[in-house]
Amino acid sequence: MSGADAIFDHVVVLGGGAVGMLVVETLRGRSSRTTVVDLDPAFGVSPGDGLECVVADVTSQDDLPAWVAPLREASVIVLSLPETVVKTVLLTLATHASKRALVVETCSVKADVAAALGTFWSGRPALGINPLFRPSLGIDGRRVAIVSYERGGHAESVEEALSSKGALLVRLGAAEHDRLAAITQALAHASLLVFGVAVAECRTEVSVDDLMGMAPPPFRALLSLSARVAAGDVAVYRAIQDAPGGHRIRTLMTNALADLDRAVSTDAGFEGLQTKIRDAIGPTLVAELVDTSDALLSGLR
Repeated sequence: MSGADAIFDHVVVLGGGAVGMLVVETLRGRSSRTTVVDLDPAFGVSPGDGLECVVADVTSQDDLPAWVAPLREASVIVLSLPETVVKTVLLTLATHASKRALVVETCSVKADVAAALGTFWSGRPALGINPLFRPSLGIDGRRVAIVSYERGGHAESVEEALSSKGALLVRLGAAEHDRLAAITQALAHASLLVFGVAVAECRTEVSVDDLMGMAPPPFRALLSLSARVAAGDVAVYRAIQDAPGGHRIRTLMTNALADLDRAVSTDAGFEGLQTKIRDAIGPTLVAELVDTSDALLSGLR
């Protein structure tokens, strides 16, 4: 984009993984200059159209000159890095980046990052985003959690860029984000991990190929989702499970399995379990979700 039309003078993205590149593609058309910094020299960025690539380890003092130089002119700095690295990098940003630069972090867990921002980036513009989907699915029609730490800078412009791509913005505080994520992400992922582990344990009796040979759609759906988690980024999925509230969620799962064990002995007990689920969801949403599941499972053979 030409300098006259650009909203952002210079966007620097630390981390050229899937989420980092999702942000690059979201902001690229609104920036005069975009720089991506990543440890891996083969992180898949095609230079051109204002996109620059820097191969550097942001945790290494030896590489500091290579990636700090772009920070001084950056109007937006995106931290698409593991939470532990983000907290380390913030000290460097506080020293070398413009005080007017907007920091955008993409961590799955926000509470500790919020505390680090309060320590190293206090009073400066900062925004948290969390794409609640795998980036390969595309952003259009997908939910993106927004945590506004400190308004100012280009925060509204970043949010507008996300919305213009079709993202559905969900505005939350850091604590509320983590509380809801513990259920919507940690519980879902834990359920899929446990399902996958149980299937793996069955290999002493039957192969997965044989299971898939006669598997009904619900089994195929669950195993597909379990495989998706198992093939995902270790740091991301582990952080979600290790976040505050994760242990409590897994305890709820353990208790729920115990309830199921007790319920299967009688029709009344099992019906009570079904009723508990229906009542929690509500009749209108139950009907909607049954239709949704039919639509999803109809594509599985």
